[in-house]
Amino acid sequence: MMDESTFTKVIKRDGRIVPFDFKKVVSAVNKAAIAGKKPETLDCTKIAKEIITRLSTKFSETNPPSV
Repeated sequence: MMDESTFTKVIKRDGRIVPFDFKKVVSAVNKAAIAGKKPETLDCTKIAKEIITRLSTKFSETNPPSV
């Protein structure tokens, strides 16, 4: 879904390498917004895109992020 991402995989805590799923980032942002009691005031997809943009400067296809 995120064409501008420079990585397509992530490393899970148990060491497995799995496909990157942008929807999971959006879900995490939404859960954080709900926990902060402000979900209606945030554009979770826009925030998730910004997160991916920033992560893309640190990680790549050969150096995937871990989650």
